[in-house]
Amino acid sequence: MAVENVDIVAWWGAVVATIVGAVQVYDRLFHKPPPTVTYLMSGSEEVGNHVTIINASNVPIIITAWELYWGKVKRFGMERGTSIAEADFEDVTVLTLAPYGHKTWSFTEENHFAWGYKMAKRGHLYIELNVVGRRRPVVLHVYNPAPGSYQEPRSLRRLLPHSLRPKPKLMVG
Repeated sequence: MAVENVDIVAWWGAVVATIVGAVQVYDRLFHKPPPTVTYLMSGSEEVGNHVTIINASNVPIIITAWELYWGKVKRFGMERGTSIAEADFEDVTVLTLAPYGHKTWSFTEENHFAWGYKMAKRGHLYIELNVVGRRRPVVLHVYNPAPGSYQEPRSLRRLLPHSLRPKPKLMVG
């Protein structure tokens, strides 16, 4: 009877290890993390706006073309707006992002673009990357200029509980 329990435990361990191994292989083959985007926006043309692409995977990414544009998400697809900047590397060379590397594009002087809340009518800022090995371009959300968006709260006062909010000062005259 003790031998049978050992056999059941051995089989159970083999099945669990096989399933875990299959999940690991599947994750490594098919679930590559997409590149992420960060930004630094400035109102000054000398400082400029900066958009950074970060490769969070252990595999290099080869980019053949990219475009930064304003766009609006519609029910079926996306409406492209004004293009800010683009680059096509097919004639010259390709851009390779090393594993865990990054690339920063700076938009200064004549390449500087407006980004404030007045640009909200144009939609959100997106970057589209043509990546080798993917059928469709990778479209990444960069910035939402609307006040009160998930990136920029309208007022920190709203986030405080009522007991901690400062009392408004009334002017009695």
